[in-house]
Amino acid sequence: MRGPGDDPTLSEAELIGRRTAWFKVYTRQRNVFAPTGGGPCTCPCCGHTTLSERGRYEICEECGWEDDGQDDHVSAAVRGGPNGRLSLDASRSTTFTETDARSAA
Repeated sequence: MRGPGDDPTLSEAELIGRRTAWFKVYTRQRNVFAPTGGGPCTCPCCGHTTLSERGRYEICEECGWEDDGQDDHVSAAVRGGPNGRLSLDASRSTTFTETDARSAA
């Protein structure tokens, strides 16, 4: 199934090939995991203790970051996974800018 951002000039086979290649690279990333039951854990984006575990795609209730295991060692990388086109650094910057604005109001 084609998505709205897919290149219409690609054949189905080319599209599947690109998606498969992206998935292989994405799943080879070094991720941070915490064992189940070891929580609560802090969100890598906002730092609040909102996650029951790390690296298991839980969404932070404070900032909305989906924890895919990305952390400081690759915080500038845009992985293109659940957090779209945001790196952890960019999301942190946005989160803290919004927090500062709310605090000043």
